[in-house]
Amino acid sequence: MDKFNNDPVFKKLKEQLQRLGPKDMDAAQAIVGRMVERMNTLPVDDFDGLTPEQVDVMMSRPFEIPDLVRFHPDRITPGNTAVMRLFLGIADACGDKGMKATPSGYLPRKLMRTLAEDMAGEEAFYEPGKYWATREDEFSLLFMTRHCATFAGLIRKYRGRFMLTRKGRGLLEKEAFGEIFHGLFAAAAGKWNWGCTDGFPEFYAIQSTWLISLRWLQLFGAQPRDEYSFYARRFLKAFPAILRFIPKDSFTKDPEKMVRRAYGLRVFERFALAFGLAERDGWPRDMFHFHLAGDCLIRKTPLLDRFIEFRV
Repeated sequence: MDKFNNDPVFKKLKEQLQRLGPKDMDAAQAIVGRMVERMNTLPVDDFDGLTPEQVDVMMSRPFEIPDLVRFHPDRITPGNTAVMRLFLGIADACGDKGMKATPSGYLPRKLMRTLAEDMAGEEAFYEPGKYWATREDEFSLLFMTRHCATFAGLIRKYRGRFMLTRKGRGLLEKEAFGEIFHGLFAAAAGKWNWGCTDGFPEFYAIQSTWLISLRWLQLFGAQPRDEYSFYARRFLKAFPAILRFIPKDSFTKDPEKMVRRAYGLRVFERFALAFGLAERDGWPRDMFHFHLAGDCLIRKTPLLDRFIEFRV
């Protein structure tokens, strides 16, 4: 607020408001409206130079603001990212005739095991010879990838079989992997629930501010930084109202720690790391190691800089 008090336009409006009498309601409302408009167009330190107005549009329509941010699927080769590897595995299994779903509508367990072994080798097992997931929804990254591929119109389920759509087949034939990645990314950002089964409160603000989180990662991610103490604390400073959404019957003794944990899990483990936009410093890069690290250092990858161009 000190920043606004020192702003000459804000000070002038405030003086005008103080001179008005109690009956000048219409004039007072007009002055307050101009104050709010002015405040919304001034950069805020907690947003690292963004204005409240810019934050609002980045949250509400992130893919429709080319003056603030642009996405460049044509500049990237994302084939080795976890989500793309899983999607390509699903697409290959679908082939020309499709792939039969389980009676519960999931991907076959055999495919799950093949993809797990491909990505993590022996690490896919908690103990030799025993596979740790028996259903697709227990393999959370595969579960997300399959749903996002459906949301993006790349695959569909028809008569009990998973099938590539015409769009999905066409993009694969053209080897338009950047466009496929963009479709999966947009679906994960806007349609998939990052908090699915994680046990934390809803905390919608964590997902709705994903573009701002990636801007922080691009600004500060050249150096390894802790996802909880640096990025999550930055989020809490910018959006402190999220603490109000912790249920009153919650048993947590440290509300901020709960938000930091939920933020780190959802923004990094389930999004930025999965899409290859971030990596853990000194840790393996596949999703089977994400949950092992605890408090650890995160850095951005070259893919983030190539894919997303922030213009503010």
